[in-house]
Amino acid sequence: MLIWTPDFCPPGPPCRLEIERDWSAVRQFLTICAHHKSLGLTGQQIFRALLQSTRLKERARWEIKLSLGLNKQHPGVPYRVNPDGSFTILTDRASLAWRLDDGSAGPLPRVSDADRTAARTVALAAIASIERPLGTSTLTVL
Repeated sequence: MLIWTPDFCPPGPPCRLEIERDWSAVRQFLTICAHHKSLGLTGQQIFRALLQSTRLKERARWEIKLSLGLNKQHPGVPYRVNPDGSFTILTDRASLAWRLDDGSAGPLPRVSDADRTAARTVALAAIASIERPLGTSTLTVL
């Protein structure tokens, strides 16, 4: 058994799930956030939506990181979770700022509007084929 607490439930107490070790099914919800409870889905449907939401978000973030040429020390492209459970991935230069382990600023990437547009296109193409069962979060790239 594994306990999973997704890091993307809207503000408030997040979901906590007891899942199978192979991530094939949910055993039970230990807690369920207000957003996911409001969807009116079964526990297994919510679990599938959470998994696919994670896949969408992380695949898009990875493709954007590659497209923008961020180095492997960069912690990754930031995102926010909106109150409706959707994701917004941020690609503006200020959002891509980061800190090194010693607290100093990491190198600020040079990101033009054309770079951002290209990264958005690559990311959206990469996630186009990912299955989206009922309840899967939507995603916007800014």
